[in-house]
Amino acid sequence: MLIIIILLITAMAAGQGMDTPTDSANGFPAGNYTPFGYLDNPYHTLWLINSGVIRSAPPLGFRFREHHTVLQLALAANGRSYHQAADFESTGLHSAYHSKNIFSYDWKIETLEFSASYFLESDRAQGLNCEVKIANHGSAAAMVEVRALLSVPPLDFDHYAAMVLPGGALVRRFAEGPLYLLYSEAENVFRAVGSSPAGVAAFMSDGKRDRLQDRAVSVEGDFMAAVLSCSLAVSPGTEKTLHFTLIRDVAQAAALENGRAALKNFDRRRAELREDDARFWSRCPQLVGDWPEVWKRGLVYDFETLRMNVRRPAGVYKHHWDGMSAAIPRSVLGETALDMLAYSYADPETAKEVLYGLFADALAPNVPCMREDGSVNMVSESGSECGTAPSWCLPSLTIRSIYALTRDRKWVQALYPYLEEFLLWWLENRTHSDGAFFFDNSWESGQDQSSRFRIEQKTGGAGVQHLEPVDLHAAVADFGGLLSQFAGLLNLQDADEWQKVQEKYRQWLRKYWTGQGFHDIDRRTGRHTNADFAYLWLPHLFGLATGQQNAVLKQKLRTPEYQSLESWANWPPGFQVVVEAAWAMGERVLQAEHVADQMDYLYNWWDRRTWETPGALPHAWGHIDRPANLLEYHPRKWDESFGMIDHSTNPHAPPREYAEPIPGVAAEQWRNRDGKPAGMENYGWGATLPIHLIRGVIGYRDLPVGAKESGFLLAPSLPSKVFQPGNRLGMSNLHFANVDFEVMYEVKENGQIQTTLSWRSPTPAALTARVKGKKVAASEGRQTSGSLVYPIENHGTSEIIFTE
Repeated sequence: MLIIIILLITAMAAGQGMDTPTDSANGFPAGNYTPFGYLDNPYHTLWLINSGVIRSAPPLGFRFREHHTVLQLALAANGRSYHQAADFESTGLHSAYHSKNIFSYDWKIETLEFSASYFLESDRAQGLNCEVKIANHGSAAAMVEVRALLSVPPLDFDHYAAMVLPGGALVRRFAEGPLYLLYSEAENVFRAVGSSPAGVAAFMSDGKRDRLQDRAVSVEGDFMAAVLSCSLAVSPGTEKTLHFTLIRDVAQAAALENGRAALKNFDRRRAELREDDARFWSRCPQLVGDWPEVWKRGLVYDFETLRMNVRRPAGVYKHHWDGMSAAIPRSVLGETALDMLAYSYADPETAKEVLYGLFADALAPNVPCMREDGSVNMVSESGSECGTAPSWCLPSLTIRSIYALTRDRKWVQALYPYLEEFLLWWLENRTHSDGAFFFDNSWESGQDQSSRFRIEQKTGGAGVQHLEPVDLHAAVADFGGLLSQFAGLLNLQDADEWQKVQEKYRQWLRKYWTGQGFHDIDRRTGRHTNADFAYLWLPHLFGLATGQQNAVLKQKLRTPEYQSLESWANWPPGFQVVVEAAWAMGERVLQAEHVADQMDYLYNWWDRRTWETPGALPHAWGHIDRPANLLEYHPRKWDESFGMIDHSTNPHAPPREYAEPIPGVAAEQWRNRDGKPAGMENYGWGATLPIHLIRGVIGYRDLPVGAKESGFLLAPSLPSKVFQPGNRLGMSNLHFANVDFEVMYEVKENGQIQTTLSWRSPTPAALTARVKGKKVAASEGRQTSGSLVYPIENHGTSEIIFTE
């Protein structure tokens, strides 16, 4: 199937100099980002509002709505054409603005500076706006021609019409179906249509117009396109601006009306989106100081990926919800817990709403995996409608940590009844007569078709009730402790009962200890299995193991097998368990180096400036696309939605596990068999490295459960890559309750760290820093802002005690 490029341009006006990447000190972080990524389609869902994802199309375009169209730019400047990715290799092509709301392509050709920025014309995702800016920093006038192409590939109907209209050019499926309008109100714009791929390619590459026309109808062809072109004279020291919009609609008159409205509201709409970005980034953690620049950009890619996966209320979801993946969103307890732990550091209020809504909007107390129309997404072979277990992605850790760092008692009060129902459901529906827990199927465990279950599994829905899983028993014990803590906070009488549940399953874990570790029991044989992987470490992570048992895991963590970070540590939920368990065991160096290695590896992948997939089919106009991983849902192309091979359209495409995800957003799997990221693009838990950077390297963590005072830990574990004398390594926009703070670690010649904690509070507060129980710094009484400065060893721990 041909999928060509599209492009458009419109209204030109003289400007007053190119904008900087940010409009304010708290705007989107300025930087040299990869020229690949996504724009957020805020209401897209799988079934009710299937308007598709919007992804960049190299070199300068965007693919719009269910891969029906691609918006693409080409230009001629200084006697040379630029239309394929290779043409831009010497131009410094990058993105200076790379948020979910606005995406810019930025490059230079000699003394000419270009920027092409894209954003949705409205939240309904019916249109895509683009602004092209050309600034001449030279001493002579320059002529620039901008060319645009709108192409609609065939899906299941090959009868198309195209025509030129006042202000634009239109392509539509004939005689019914959607139409696409490329609209501009600029003067002296050439507009045409064409049904010849070669003719359109000649226009885009060389400006040739001989095979274009003002009206065309294709009855049996597989290609139809609309083009625009505008030539500009840019005087020295001046700037020219082009505005254009692509509108998708069902009728010509409505499309024209919406095109005019989009250009009229162009500046207002962009200002709204920039304000939204500024609001988010004024609160979102950022690395400051001498960190690697790619780490700073990587943090931005991750948080923007998380933003795109927080969906607006739709269908049965009455609250904001975590879609898990941008292309085919659904709610899942485990993925939501992991995503919202990361997101809570940037936007705790939304994270709390999402977690509350996850339980409150659920179809049943076990929180079945669900789409926005109420359809369930995980049904076992027994017919049970399942959700992920309390062990998967550590939801109790997420909920406890978010409360500890926000101190929001009202949130706990609202959430508590649902948490209680959730754990009661597991006690009543997933225990044998002797009280041992089981998973109904491997999907429910989160560990789809894992070999730990010791059966042949054609699907993850096969019954696995014969296995007594260590991780589930440990997670239930921790959930019991969480409910006991919350019941005590709310002065409820349930606290003692839930404490008994915690203690019961703490003791129950003894039966799974073999002397060499915790292992599942196969009830068919009554024996321990030999499975050994990270989730069996949950008793250690949750503080349920004895000192002797912890010593065994500590010894394992020091062996080459575990230090190589293989197997489960290469997948986000497994990596979480590895580094959290290492922290709990006091293996701070190990966990910090693992986090640094993962950041170095992944953030360099997200930040790549080239993108190819071996085996992908070349398409018209010399453009190599990725049919193996379109990640844009169409009912007849389910495999493509998941980034898997679809032999009906591309027999040469690589399978999902070998397809190379697009840079600029996080991917589902951190390493596949070849040691590369893989799976679905724009996937929430793929963007959860900020958890481990904040908790494991910066060392911002909640106080231990049961602490009598209010506050948090600052426990720096700076990895060897950055632990160099003179380096200043900090993070801004951290939050505790209603206090905002920034931490800066300065590495001294003697290997110690000078810690500076700067804070501000809306109400007077006092802060005290303690190391090894001794006060090392304190504010002078209650203040609304101040700084604490004190020395600490790397991998040391300080307590920051907060008093209002």
